[in-house]
Order: sequence, then structure tokens, then C-alpha cells
Amino acid sequence: MLKKNSVIHVNGKAKEVYVYNILKYQIDSDYNKYKSIVEANKGQKIARCTISMYMDTNIPFRGKLYYSQPILNLKEIFDSVKNVSNELKLNSNIAKKVWAYDAKTLELIKGSPFVSKSQASKALGISRDVINYFIDTNKSEGIKSTYLYSNQLNNKEITK
Repeated sequence: MLKKNSVIHVNGKAKEVYVYNILKYQIDSDYNKYKSIVEANKGQKIARCTISMYMDTNIPFRGKLYYSQPILNLKEIFDSVKNVSNELKLNSNIAKKVWAYDAKTLELIKGSPFVSKSQASKALGISRDVINYFIDTNKSEGIKSTYLYSNQLNNKEITK
């Protein structure tokens, strides 16, 4: 559960906010430091109450962690974040981009990358189930002759 931590000021002093990015295999050691939750609200474009709610919980919000003090053990916190993320399925309702490549030319299809599977399914005229079935499989979707990926391919991957 999220820790109930809606205090913006402690003893009349603004609460500092340290914002860390979560990378694929670690927490980025470079962080953004804000003098207050109000400043973090403006810098991160996230509601103050949301920052307060996630502060010091090891629960990521939009791929970031919010702390009132610098993290001392990045690996330990990263492991905790991964466990919490898997248990809570935090990313299940976040739109996932779709890169669609023409099967013959291996060029991105017009409009690609699509900001969500729903947008891709509308633009390509296929169902989301078809996208889920073919995404990241290196198999061309039969009717529309497209390769579907959850990230942009580099030249080496395209050649492969």
C-alpha cells in the first residue's frame, strides 16, 4: 500500500525531493533535486499530492522514484522496486508504443511509432489481439505485411 505521507512541510521547512530515473537494470545515480514538493511539482509536472503519496515508498510513478533524502544503496532499492513492480503490475495500464515496419522495405510505416496499441490497431486496421500476438516476435503480420515491435530497431536489428 502507498504510505500515507501527505505532509508538504515539516516544522515550517520545505521538504526536499530527490527524483531518480529507473533504468532497465539499475537506478540512475544522477538525480534531480528540488528544494520543495512545490518545485518538484512544477519541474516534473506531477501533482503535489501524487509526489507526497509516492515519496519514500519504493513504488515508482511513471518510471521515477521520489525520495526526501538521497538513496544510499541504489542496488538494494532497485531490487525492492523490481519486486514491488512485479507484485503490483504497475505498468499494466500505461500505453505502450508500437513501431510498425513494412515487411518488404523494412521502413517505418507512416504514423509509426504509434503511441499505443489501440492507435496502432486503428491505423493498421488490425485488432489489438493481433498486435499482442505479433509484437516482438520477428514474424511478419500476415494480412498487413508488417513487423511490430515495442521499441525502435537499430540498423543491426533491421539487417537481422
